[in-house]
Amino acid sequence: EIDSYVRTTQTLIDKQLTEDSEEDLKTIPLLNLSDLNKKAGDITLIHEKVEDNLTLLHTGETRGINYVKYFFDTKIIPQDQLPYLSLFISLLGKVSTTHYSYEELSNEILFYTGGIGFSLNTFQPMNKEEFSPKLAVSTKALSSNIPEANRLITEIMSQSKFDDRERIREIVQELKSRMEMIIMNSGHQVASMRLLSYLSSIGTYHEITGGLEYYRFVSRLDTNFDGQFDRLKVTLENIALSLFNKRNMVVGLVNENTEITHSRLNLKNFLSTVPDNEFTVSPYEFSPEILNEGLATPSRVQYVSQGYNFRKLGFQYSGAMTVFSRLAGLDYLWNKVRVQGGAYGSFVSLSRNGDTVFSSYRDPNLKKTLKAFHGIKEYLAQFNPTDREMRKYIIGSVSALDKPLTPLMKGIVGTARFFKKIDENLIQTHREEVMGAKPEYIRDITEMVAAVLDKEVICVVGN
Repeated sequence: EIDSYVRTTQTLIDKQLTEDSEEDLKTIPLLNLSDLNKKAGDITLIHEKVEDNLTLLHTGETRGINYVKYFFDTKIIPQDQLPYLSLFISLLGKVSTTHYSYEELSNEILFYTGGIGFSLNTFQPMNKEEFSPKLAVSTKALSSNIPEANRLITEIMSQSKFDDRERIREIVQELKSRMEMIIMNSGHQVASMRLLSYLSSIGTYHEITGGLEYYRFVSRLDTNFDGQFDRLKVTLENIALSLFNKRNMVVGLVNENTEITHSRLNLKNFLSTVPDNEFTVSPYEFSPEILNEGLATPSRVQYVSQGYNFRKLGFQYSGAMTVFSRLAGLDYLWNKVRVQGGAYGSFVSLSRNGDTVFSSYRDPNLKKTLKAFHGIKEYLAQFNPTDREMRKYIIGSVSALDKPLTPLMKGIVGTARFFKKIDENLIQTHREEVMGAKPEYIRDITEMVAAVLDKEVICVVGN
């Protein structure tokens, strides 16, 4: 019986290692590169000043729904209060205000809007260490209900009460529980975020405000909640007083052409309720440190991450890297880490700022996976696909660039490009580089990948 299991296992391994025949592959329909649009899609933003506030407007067919985002620069908050800022954002809209209990506030929001959300966003220009952290206050509502939505946002921003000890304790405990579930079920995100905190200021910022370091802050707060509550209350109140400031604000709007005049009027009325005060920006001075950690959890699998920043090693981003990340994730890593290694998933991520991360998801291995990561150097050096295979990789990469976007999504992408200082020329050049990628361009990436992996920067969450 054991011999039978051995033979069955060997048969499976042989099938996993056997490449599909050229004849079988040719039965799959495939586009030609000439079928692809060579021009990148346009996203138009109208830049204008309303009451001296920069407003970014995108118009489209929204079926009468207005989408609004108010961005507040969070560099007004001192560095030592960043964990409190993240908690503050989690509390907004979930605690009582001067005029509403939190249950009544929730009902008002649901009655007049499609939701009011608060999130922490970061925007980093290409090839820059500096970044812009912003609190985004977002809502969507029928045009006729935008005044009510703005009224509720003003209520939350200026009248939230942070003195309800038991309500805030409950939210802190819920937040802690939710983050523990993320650590267990999405450990690849935790490991990747932790790894990137070793490398850059923006990575450290993300870790402090949303990663494992933030979880530790929440856990300490939960453990000694009563002892820290008075300080917590004062800190949250001070953040609310300093953060919401008209001089610290950019507006993003998405609506139909016919609603522009009405939107301007609504915005003017809202801005009249926002404080207009002098403010100073707090400079952040992070000191990233490579720790190479193994973070133990009661799990039987690992989430393995390895990477570095290629820009720090003298390399520049190119469209060929987009194609590389596609083929590495769906070809080499898929076969080595998922199919042969037994992990549930494997990924490679390369960003314009140079951050590069190889990672695995629900992985039974550790050393074997790290060895597979290093094996990608040999894979790249010998990369010699057929014309059909290369075309397939390029088409797959272009498909990621050409995802259908709703007017709201176009507004979000356009606003992000504005903050990151990415213009249409850069988008078009990148598209041309992707569509013009050749096997030798992919092989040229070998040196960069080798340099990144040879730094041996690793973070693992798991058993």
